[in-house]
Amino acid sequence: MPRIEWRYVDESRIGLGSWFHEYGDPVLESRLTLTQVVQLSDDPVWCVREHVKVTHDITEHVLGLLSTIEASYPQSAAIEGTIRVDRSSPMAATLVQGHLALQNVVLLLIDAVVECRKGRLEMALFNDRDLAATMLFALAEAMNAQLWALQMLGES
Repeated sequence: MPRIEWRYVDESRIGLGSWFHEYGDPVLESRLTLTQVVQLSDDPVWCVREHVKVTHDITEHVLGLLSTIEASYPQSAAIEGTIRVDRSSPMAATLVQGHLALQNVVLLLIDAVVECRKGRLEMALFNDRDLAATMLFALAEAMNAQLWALQMLGES
């Protein structure tokens, strides 16, 4: 199997990242979509498991940031959902970065599932229902965190 790995752009767990083939090799290195990773790999289950781990890792970090922001406001604001981060603050920039990181991993996973249906990935998910459920819950949790971030940024 070719050497494939996820790399964060700036080593931040709430930063953007990508799948790479032969990372660090000046001749062979290339950035891949998850669909390409599934197509290159001998094991589509490994691909989905690894991407779900990345999705979960980013989601946990963004949720931690959201919880920290929420804790800094009065409890009544959290209950009413009226917490708004100043869009010109560094915290807002970090929140936007986290939202974009989540959006990136979610779209990569959705693209791979759509592009690889009726193929090895679909059969792998059909045969490994625990993996399919884990993937679904990781997507749901990531989408929920994205929506929470957008709400704190004042987006509807």
